[in-house]
Amino acid sequence: MRKIFLAPTILLLLISSESWSQEYTEQIHFKKGASSATYKGYLVKGDSTFYYFKANKDQYISTRLKSLDDNASMSYFENGLHGAGISIGNGTEYSETIQNSGEHMIDVSCDKGESCEYKLYVTIQ
Repeated sequence: MRKIFLAPTILLLLISSESWSQEYTEQIHFKKGASSATYKGYLVKGDSTFYYFKANKDQYISTRLKSLDDNASMSYFENGLHGAGISIGNGTEYSETIQNSGEHMIDVSCDKGESCEYKLYVTIQ
């Protein structure tokens, strides 16, 4: 009888642990006359922050993510989540000419360790 109750309890704990991760959103804004911005953040393992911004076709984007313990990663998506996803590795630089006008997104995630402290550098020209 005890085994019957233990298995569903363990299953419930495993399923609910996935829902503990948090997702945050932030709009990227540039100061008047500036083409670059720096964002500092802190995430717990499994959490993500989605940075949204608008850009036009043929603008140039350059992004760089630096995390204290090289344990954060980022992905760049043209036209939000539904566009072509271009994955970027830990602490690397990425740049390209934007192919489509619209809203774009950078997803910063904490993948390793207990937490991630990071800086995201974004330049659009």
